[in-house]
Amino acid sequence: MKKDISAIYSSQLNQRRKILRSNKSQLLLIGGVIITILMLSMAVISISIPDITRPVYKKDFISYEFANVREEFGILLKGNMKKIIDDIDPTEPGADFDSLGLPHFDETKDMFIFIEKKHGNYFNAEYISGSYNPGSPGSPKTVQVELTLKNEKETISEVVTYAIS
Repeated sequence: MKKDISAIYSSQLNQRRKILRSNKSQLLLIGGVIITILMLSMAVISISIPDITRPVYKKDFISYEFANVREEFGILLKGNMKKIIDDIDPTEPGADFDSLGLPHFDETKDMFIFIEKKHGNYFNAEYISGSYNPGSPGSPKTVQVELTLKNEKETISEVVTYAIS
């Protein structure tokens, strides 16, 4: 007796449909797990981002900021003052280090006042003295400055001597 061909194909077709349904459900389950993991990861990252950008203690932040300001102020001041060191002629009247260096000092100070104001801090720098002996080429060139950095809770002030060479 001959078997009905449609009966053979229909049983094989049903088995294939069951396999395909099983594969689709597995892919759907894997997709759901991946989406859940991604959502949890994004939640953890979004919670931890404010901790990265915000200092832990404001007191530590002002100390860190002052250390940066002290170093960067010295670098910029040195660059600005270096312009005048070679131009000082000791024979000219009024050609001393203090009078020629003050405009460059004020320029540097104004830059830092602007920058620190953007950070929410008050910055001030007072020129104390400068030493330069144009008669001897190897003499040290120094500038003594009092730096002050202040936020709403704390003030840090220090007298710093910068070597200009």
